[in-house]
Amino acid sequence: MKTFKKLLVTATATLPLLAGAQLAHAAKITNWGYNIDNSFENVAENVGSAGGSVVGEGTAQLIWGNGPQSSVSITGNLNSASGLFTDGASVAGGTFIHQNNKIGVDDTALASFDLTSSLTLTPFEPVPGAAFDLPTITFASFFTETPNQGGCDVDSDSTCDDIFSLNDDSFGFVNDEGNFVFQAPSFIIDDYSYTVLLEVDGLGVLTNNQCALAGAPVGCIGFTTLENSKNDFFSNVSITSQVIPVPEPGSVALLGLGLLGLGLARRRTTKA
Repeated sequence: MKTFKKLLVTATATLPLLAGAQLAHAAKITNWGYNIDNSFENVAENVGSAGGSVVGEGTAQLIWGNGPQSSVSITGNLNSASGLFTDGASVAGGTFIHQNNKIGVDDTALASFDLTSSLTLTPFEPVPGAAFDLPTITFASFFTETPNQGGCDVDSDSTCDDIFSLNDDSFGFVNDEGNFVFQAPSFIIDDYSYTVLLEVDGLGVLTNNQCALAGAPVGCIGFTTLENSKNDFFSNVSITSQVIPVPEPGSVALLGLGLLGLGLARRRTTKA
């Protein structure tokens, strides 16, 4: 009888502990610190007979052209101790700038590049935590330096718009504002799944003619830039959350009853 009472007390005491462990949610992280690091990698160039090169690989700016030079740049490093709110407004993720000047027709020009964006998050509220890195997002991009001497896109808004196109648009979707949004892999902390979203203003589906000039398939994603102009494209970062479901209270109770039944079975076996 003493053994049975001991088992009964153990099972009964364990049940509320299990229920408490299963039904209590850890607090959602509501405010994050962040560090965004952008750079250009894997740069390729179209070599011209007039020579020159594209300089700046591994940095936040690429420059090319022998006389008037063109360039692309992006805000290199953005950081804040807090201010990225879960399920809240977005924060600036960097500005992509193309200074589009007319370079010599025989100058070496940019052909393609990878724009890499690395994000480090640090929980700030309700409880500060350790920083951790998310997988780097890579935008494999092609660039078409138009000749400025005929053969331009009929849809050009300037003399001869240059064209940027993405090599892979499969990981993006269009939001309600008509901008493309790229979704990073979700990650889990305690009872919540978090997803980081990167919205790129001005990125859209190019015309068939623009895609053809860029050597990309119909329906390609990209943007065009005005000649003799500074062209700015803004990006924004946000983070969403989703609670991870936990077992219903009934399943926790069944677990406790199972433990009690196991104790009774052991008692019968001992008596036999």
